[in-house]
Amino acid sequence: MNRSACRSYFTLFLGAGLLAAWLLTAAPPAPAAPPESAAAAQAPGAFVARSTFSTIGKTRLLHVWGAPREMGREVGRVLGAEIRLLYNDYLGRFVPFASERKALQAKALEMVPFLPADSLEEIRGVAEGAGMRFEEMLLGNCFLDLKRSPLCSTFVAYGPATRDGDVLFGRNLDFPSLGIAGDHGLVTVYHPTGKKAFVSVGWPGLSGVLSGMNEDGLSLAVMNVFMEKETPKGTPYTLLFREILENARTTDEAIARMQVARRTVGNNLMLCDARPSAALVEFSAEVCNVRRPVEDAIYSTNHFRIGESLAKTTCWRYPILERELRGRYGKLDVEGAKAVLGSVGLRLINLQAMLFRPVQRDLWVSFASPLASLGPYEHVPAERLWRAEAPPRTDESAGMVPGPLER
Repeated sequence: MNRSACRSYFTLFLGAGLLAAWLLTAAPPAPAAPPESAAAAQAPGAFVARSTFSTIGKTRLLHVWGAPREMGREVGRVLGAEIRLLYNDYLGRFVPFASERKALQAKALEMVPFLPADSLEEIRGVAEGAGMRFEEMLLGNCFLDLKRSPLCSTFVAYGPATRDGDVLFGRNLDFPSLGIAGDHGLVTVYHPTGKKAFVSVGWPGLSGVLSGMNEDGLSLAVMNVFMEKETPKGTPYTLLFREILENARTTDEAIARMQVARRTVGNNLMLCDARPSAALVEFSAEVCNVRRPVEDAIYSTNHFRIGESLAKTTCWRYPILERELRGRYGKLDVEGAKAVLGSVGLRLINLQAMLFRPVQRDLWVSFASPLASLGPYEHVPAERLWRAEAPPRTDESAGMVPGPLER
């Protein structure tokens, strides 16, 4: 794919956005939600809130603890106003036709049998806490499999490729803000009972993961690859990635989970752990291929580069990543990694830029507009991510999280 064709993709998907899911307005009645187990059904108020909220500069940081339904209700409680704001203001511009919304809800319900049980419980909890219908929050977490849009860039470099042998994982998230989504970035650290804690860089109401790292340093980020063969009969990819962070320790463990998963659509998944070991998983509903680093670096945008059964294309950002990383070989540090991200950010839709360090288990993040990759970045140190103490089990914890206009 040449530069012109890549821009055509950009134009084609500019109208499709990541957060469209929670913004359904005036939607017609959806097909009936699947029944829940009697053990899971609880009164909406019968839960204990365990969350804390803080800021680092202008970056909002939310911690939440508990079982899936508890965490969901707490997220809905403390973020409900913002989730509803996004729901009303974003998708109303995005999917204005009731017939399309109805069709998307029906497809989302087809995915329910393939959702992890804990994810389904948490989505129910978010809906209860935010005062929304289950079908709305379900679509919010399945929508990206049904209406594709993000255009992103990632890279990993380590060992001789970096100044001090550090492990650096850079990530741009590019998709349309429509004047709304760019103002609502959020860093959330989940502490699920009996599973690994993990950090997700995303938005209020998104239970799945687009960009994240767990307590062991395993980090991941996704880039859409647009293909014709897709299916709703699988696990929504953001929830699949979350399940990986909750359970896997290494890149190889993550790959093994991807290979046996019921996949839905085409994506690239960048992976890196603290050993370090990195890989790019190029996958679709039918195929799952693995690309490994060359000379201690690996990079990717929105196209496949291996596999006879996968269409191999390219775009202008890929050779820029290659040039920038080769030019900094042996000298790449945090500031250099930020500069690499800045060289490939897509103006007006580069809503989030971040840098994970799997060994130190910290991150830098920027939600700056109109080009997040140019910063400024806020450093979120490891102690703010992993050493937070859960609040007492009371009915009030974080309170209502202030939105971007209240900071």
